[in-house]
Amino acid sequence: MLRRISAARRHLTFANVMSVIAVFIALGGASYAAVNLPKNSVGTKQLKGKSVGTKQLKGNAVNSNKVKNFSLRANDFKKGQIPSGPTGVTGPQGDKGNPGATNVTARYGPGSALVGAGQQTSDTASCNPGEVATGGGYFLTGDATHSRVYNNLAEGDAEAPTGWKVSVYNDSDATASVGVRARVNCSAP
Repeated sequence: MLRRISAARRHLTFANVMSVIAVFIALGGASYAAVNLPKNSVGTKQLKGKSVGTKQLKGNAVNSNKVKNFSLRANDFKKGQIPSGPTGVTGPQGDKGNPGATNVTARYGPGSALVGAGQQTSDTASCNPGEVATGGGYFLTGDATHSRVYNNLAEGDAEAPTGWKVSVYNDSDATASVGVRARVNCSAP
């Protein structure tokens, strides 16, 4: 028996002793609070902000008597929890709209020259007279992994654009060549 006590003393360190003491203090503090605090003595003033969430609340702990009137919004409810209101009165008939485009065609620019590292190039695709640009895009040529498109937009009058311009920059530091070919979608009435 004496040997066991001697062996235990040899392995006993300051850190081991302090950790055991800390555990007893921590458990004792929680026990003190559970046993010595009066019922309902911890309230709103004692709680830190956002320390109690929905998981800590018991079922039906919050009911309509505990919610301030007009404090809830539609996004506080699940979809389908708020009934829809009655259907409104039908509004007046609107004016007849202009006829839509019946002819939409893709047109292409000639394509830009290939440029080397640190250079830029552009291409523009144009609609025929009487057509309006409704959208556009581009095809990269050469080594597309080293291109950075910095313009991809309609050209001409803002109300009725007539073309599409695309500009590209070769951001490689090598001998890779980059180019671009613009595409515009043109519509005619």
